[in-house]
Amino acid sequence: MSSPLASSTVAADETMECGTSLAEDAWSVPSIAAAAASSPPPENAYGGVGGADRNNSPSSSSSSSEEARARIRELRSRLAADVVSDPSPPSSDDVNPRRNFPTFVSPYERPRSKDKSSAQQPRHGSYRGMSIPLIYCDQTASQRPAKSIEDYLRRVSMPCHANTHTNITYTGSQSTAFVAEARQIVAESCNARITGKAAIDTVIFGGNGVTGVVGILVDALNLRGAVAAATSGGGGSDKRPVVFVGPHEHHSNLLPWRESGCEVVPIPERASDGMADLDHLERLLRLPQYGASSGRLRMGAFSAVSNVTGIIADVDAIAILLHRHGALAFFDYASGAPYVRMNMNPNP
Repeated sequence: MSSPLASSTVAADETMECGTSLAEDAWSVPSIAAAAASSPPPENAYGGVGGADRNNSPSSSSSSSEEARARIRELRSRLAADVVSDPSPPSSDDVNPRRNFPTFVSPYERPRSKDKSSAQQPRHGSYRGMSIPLIYCDQTASQRPAKSIEDYLRRVSMPCHANTHTNITYTGSQSTAFVAEARQIVAESCNARITGKAAIDTVIFGGNGVTGVVGILVDALNLRGAVAAATSGGGGSDKRPVVFVGPHEHHSNLLPWRESGCEVVPIPERASDGMADLDHLERLLRLPQYGASSGRLRMGAFSAVSNVTGIIADVDAIAILLHRHGALAFFDYASGAPYVRMNMNPNP
């Protein structure tokens, strides 16, 4: 994952046609193709290899699974080594300098010895705490930076950084091309149709995580205006837009809806498997105050993957149910996008 980025280079005297992307030359295509050719094909849904091998022998399937797990372990190891983990220079007394954070202060000082050896003394004169290892467990909120990606941005993107949507300068053209390329990559990764006659989807960069994206939705749907109209027109609060939320939501997918003034209706989890209770949701959608005849804007906002338990929601079933009753469907993939497939246009 890190090697194509780490090995990418852009010649200082490279020329380009305005509107093309330097990123196209930054990836080592031959090495990626060679790695793909040397790796065994991925397993299919039946445990076999390739497209139509559901009757493969158990030994072949087991061997392929072991190879897949070995590749995953190697990828994790390479990514862990690529993470920017220690902002301070290492010293000779560090057992594991890449995981050592001397700026993390503990409530007590490191023991001092009479011989004043460096191993017993704080490494910095102003430092009063004990050096402790970092165990980072909040990847959903903010992922740790990867050195290869940061280096790529510094070498390729930052030299051409400029205001987008202009072609009168080299830097403006290149930055515009970067954004267009990024939008296409995101669309392809989640099967969004944004080009051609069949374009029915839009890729919008939120820029501020789930909180910022939900804020964009609140503004785009004019929910505050709808709430104000519902409460000031004598219709009562039962005419406000309503948002159905799942049992696995974190604050980013709760607070913006509540602060907009919408009615937020929680959907409980099923006792049998911990999934969202879709039968309960359907019963609510059939009630007069929440049904299509209520005249209210109705939305469902669910986490595709829980950031607490890791449970994976059945997003297709939830979307089908909401759409069947004329409601909008929104899914928070903050915890799931790196690990599960996103499909904006699944087969019927």
